[in-house]
Amino acid sequence: MTEATSSAEMLTTAFFERRGESFHPRPIARGGWGPLISGHVVGGLLGWAVEQVVDDPDFLPARLTVDLPRPAAIAPVELQTREIRSGKRLRLVEAVLRQDGKVVAQARGLFLRRGEQPTGKIWSPQIEMPPIPTQSGPTDNPLFLRTYGWGLSVQNPDETWPGEGGPKYTWLKMVKPLFDDEPLTPFTRVAMAADVTASLVNWSSEGLKF
Repeated sequence: MTEATSSAEMLTTAFFERRGESFHPRPIARGGWGPLISGHVVGGLLGWAVEQVVDDPDFLPARLTVDLPRPAAIAPVELQTREIRSGKRLRLVEAVLRQDGKVVAQARGLFLRRGEQPTGKIWSPQIEMPPIPTQSGPTDNPLFLRTYGWGLSVQNPDETWPGEGGPKYTWLKMVKPLFDDEPLTPFTRVAMAADVTASLVNWSSEGLKF
């Protein structure tokens, strides 16, 4: 992202330009670790890819596993998908991203058929969520990201939360598509958010070390 990139361009420009099975990353797709495609963008593209294979609305995504064996450079990526298993109750799909013939990212998505909820009660832990942000967030930011510690006001976060113990929470709002006019589905949004939340689980009282 250069200073010449306007706010309007940031809001209207997608992360990729699609050319057949090839996806060309735009500057906005760059992450914070050098000339590489951001992990949340890679995860989002893989999530979108596996979802396209399963066209039966009776199947819902239940799990997405993403592996990043190599950094993805700011260069075109080739996308390939295949269905590993297609059964009556589940479908398993694989998506692979390649650059120069080498695998830079891959994912497997598990889809389960909808069914009636069985009778009986199953124990699950109570989940207490922090307040949802009431502000719409900065309009010139392609990744609206808020990160707060437990029990803190969303609008007035405590700047000392990174050094304190306890769970961490993140609210994200994506404001641009992956490519062209393709809308972000709920599943794609989750795939993109997972890359951010994955770093928070390793956040210690001394910050993020790995």
